[in-house]
Amino acid sequence: MEASRERKLPLGDPARRVLPQSPGPNRGTVNADGWFLSGEYQLAKRWWVGVRGEAAQHADDAAVKDTGTAATLTFWPSEFSQLRAELRQRRYGGPNSVSAAEYTANEVLFQLQFAIGAHGAHPF
Repeated sequence: MEASRERKLPLGDPARRVLPQSPGPNRGTVNADGWFLSGEYQLAKRWWVGVRGEAAQHADDAAVKDTGTAATLTFWPSEFSQLRAELRQRRYGGPNSVSAAEYTANEVLFQLQFAIGAHGAHPF
């Protein structure tokens, strides 16, 4: 299930904004559930911070559950590009887990996203 998210906020508007999003529980053909909840807050004209929480049961064993949290910092140099840094921790469940530390992944991610080519405002 894809979360719906609308970003129709001009970069020039310095007003503080909060963008929550969540698809709610999703049930497939197997007996396993999952969810996520995330939100972003506009700090300044081109700066956003965000948080995300998530949990999901394994499709082959619904008693095993993975959870995770993340924090993001996003900078929009222009309306056609963004730079994002994310700190993420995932805790993987397992039937033989003795210690949560054995199944924890701490990650740092960096993302560059941009759009190029023809579009309505500037034909290529």
